[in-house]
Amino acid sequence: MPYGQETIPPNSLAHPPSVRLMIWISICAMSAFTTGAQTSLAEKDDCRNYLSVKIPKFNVVRAMRADLRPALELYISVAPAEIDHDQMLALACHLGTIHAVEEALFVWICDTKSAAKHFEPGGAESSGSENDKLSCRVSYSFTRYPQDGYGQLFDWRPERSDPKRWVLVDLGPPPPKPAATGQ
Repeated sequence: MPYGQETIPPNSLAHPPSVRLMIWISICAMSAFTTGAQTSLAEKDDCRNYLSVKIPKFNVVRAMRADLRPALELYISVAPAEIDHDQMLALACHLGTIHAVEEALFVWICDTKSAAKHFEPGGAESSGSENDKLSCRVSYSFTRYPQDGYGQLFDWRPERSDPKRWVLVDLGPPPPKPAATGQ
């Protein structure tokens, strides 16, 4: 599939174990406490600040539905040169807007297609290489469930060579759901 594809690949929706959703929530909400990561919690931002930023070309490599609660998981690949703070925030916010109908959305953005295909969050067994694990550079999530930390979070690793440095950005409440169309 070429970069820039915004649709979910056919036959890619699966029902992963219920535990996967809980792992996602833990990672996104508690990334400061993961395996010695040095996470900065200083940033607070708003998706509206990135409406005019060019969205990089991307590829939806995997898409799954969690079965614990309604949630969509996306594994995205972008070119390594596109891993930039503003472009990644613009892409994450764009994906949040596209999928605003969801109750929860969890996105991993990797700088290789292989990583997006094989990466498993939360340290689960992965068929990917160590390089694939280092290639996952961004996580973005929103949830409308108050008990799961209602809101939007963007977590990114500025340097691929520094796997323990993550920057967490609180983006406030989830994107508004689209208005129901009249009948």
